[in-house]
Amino acid sequence: MSRVAVPVALLVALVTCGSARAGTASFNNLKLSLGGSTTQSSVILTTDLNQAAGEYTARVVVVDKMTKSKQEFTRKIEILDKEFGIIRLRTTRDPEGNFPSPPIGVAGLSKGSDTLKLAGERGFWPMSLNLNPGYVSSHWDAVEEGAARSKRTPKRSDWRMVREVFVADTDAEALRLSAGGMMGRMMTEYFLPLLAAFGFTEYLKHDPSVPDSDVTPEYCAKHNWLIGSPATVSDKLNSLYEEVGGFGTLLVFCFDYSENPKAWHHSMELLAKEVMPRFKGMVPK
Repeated sequence: MSRVAVPVALLVALVTCGSARAGTASFNNLKLSLGGSTTQSSVILTTDLNQAAGEYTARVVVVDKMTKSKQEFTRKIEILDKEFGIIRLRTTRDPEGNFPSPPIGVAGLSKGSDTLKLAGERGFWPMSLNLNPGYVSSHWDAVEEGAARSKRTPKRSDWRMVREVFVADTDAEALRLSAGGMMGRMMTEYFLPLLAAFGFTEYLKHDPSVPDSDVTPEYCAKHNWLIGSPATVSDKLNSLYEEVGGFGTLLVFCFDYSENPKAWHHSMELLAKEVMPRFKGMVPK
């Protein structure tokens, strides 16, 4: 039997978006065959906000538009009371024994980001994406503007910063394994074309006069990424920290180094053991 809970956070988010959905039930690993190959499938059913709690039978019909063949099946589901959903949502206990809601973090991209203003207004964790530090420094202004609406005092220690990070034994090796590896491939084949399609390439530039054609993986490695030996990465991270005015958490942009996993694992080991301990105890103002 599948069970549908109604988490409060889900209710709020969906009602805000104008949806009448209250919860979902998932049927996984269904084996369907409409005359061809058998495939593993899943179905998600959505319930209405005013759906009464209780047991129901869900009937699903799968139709092949080409052959018109169809397959039908039923599943028993149980809609739970809203109160049950509230209990399931709260997963951490504070010292007083209460169950606070999990923290919410939101990411911002543009200068004067409305998303980051919302983060400041609602007390959410603000997160800045992997853009040029000079551009990202303006994000905190948006957080403070939003916080002023609700008379909150935002804390820089809540601010998360996303960065591409690659640490190697030498600067030359780090450049070769990052810009010349999976990080460079992702930038060339995906991220740079994506930003260009929306006119966002300028967000990566350290100087607006730089031509778009000059914004390459090597350019980003020099101006935006935290790459190099442990000493070099430490210096770059400290410079980033000072340039934006301080932040609380570094979020590492991860990559699938399937062709060279040892290099990525070594980078993460150096970051954890030789770089981050140097920043222990650093608290933003």
